[in-house]
Amino acid sequence: TGSPNLRLLTVVSSSESLTSTTIKYTNCGREPFPNAGNNAITLEDVERDIAALRGSLDGGLGDTSYLGAGEFVSVMSFPCMTNSSLRGVNFVDGGPEDRKRFPRLEKIRFANLVAVGYINIGRMVSLISISAPLLQRALSFIVIRENGLLPKIDLPSLSETTGFGDVEISSNENLKKISLPSLTKTGGSFFVQGNPNLRKLCASKLENVGSVCIGNQIDQPDLDADLSSLVTGS
Repeated sequence: TGSPNLRLLTVVSSSESLTSTTIKYTNCGREPFPNAGNNAITLEDVERDIAALRGSLDGGLGDTSYLGAGEFVSVMSFPCMTNSSLRGVNFVDGGPEDRKRFPRLEKIRFANLVAVGYINIGRMVSLISISAPLLQRALSFIVIRENGLLPKIDLPSLSETTGFGDVEISSNENLKKISLPSLTKTGGSFFVQGNPNLRKLCASKLENVGSVCIGNQIDQPDLDADLSSLVTGS
């Protein structure tokens, strides 16, 4: 069971140089940030929470000076989230020219998440891993885009997005493999485009989608796509 008040900051790697020290943020709440007033978990929520934790440790900074609190975070983990059907995950790190809240964030982990409202992960300049091995369902969309270093997307248990929920994976410069072996249907579009190094797309059980867009030979020139079960979609 999750504890809404248990959050941890632990050192992942350390050196004498502050710029080489990174930390892991762990939030053990089943529903993180229940008082934030949002229908989604956001990067600002996490940044404010880290500032609050540092304030309690360092003597009263509180969360009023939260800007920059995520600068040295390399891992973000939410191990106690299981069913968050009514809330989304909105981790988009600003616009292309905006300040990055989490410039060193490499890994995002949802170890036990089964259902979620939606997932939107984008513009994370150092992201190399998204882990949600038990995720089965999104009540709306899943969007993963503009993460320049992300090499693969593997959601082994994801079976469906409902409503008008799209699955969009786009503009990830280093993305080489997408594995969605359990996905059978999407409520909206299935959209994979603008990933120039993509080699393999596996969605072999996907049968029902609103529409399909899988780029072209210029957009994703070396793509080998397995959509062998697809029966509906335009």
